[in-house]
Amino acid sequence: MEFLGFEAYITIDGVKVPHYEVKTDNFTKKATCWIASEEGKAFAINWRPTRPLRRDLGGPVTVDGTWILGMLRGRDEDASAATVTDVIASSSTTIRHLQFAPIRPTDDEQYLSNNTKDLGDIVLRI
Repeated sequence: MEFLGFEAYITIDGVKVPHYEVKTDNFTKKATCWIASEEGKAFAINWRPTRPLRRDLGGPVTVDGTWILGMLRGRDEDASAATVTDVIASSSTTIRHLQFAPIRPTDDEQYLSNNTKDLGDIVLRI
């Protein structure tokens, strides 16, 4: 998806995943879409400028409402994408691949208090 001079996309096995129902808002400078996840598949989050940058930029990423990593782009870098494929797991020396997990709906009331507002969201802020 391209918006305001940037392209952001998800890849699975190095292939861009199609995105659907793209919505953009120039006032809030926000773009959203949805993608089909593939249970058990590792994925990567990618972004790149589509025109030369005037300054260095950061791209913090959250998945399911949890901060994952920040990606930095220097203004003098080439046009290749900044990519996140892993997340710090249980300690600062342990990482795991980003992977689509199964989502199993339940009507069990013990889970009503869990905060699932951001479940399924992949957010990149540039």
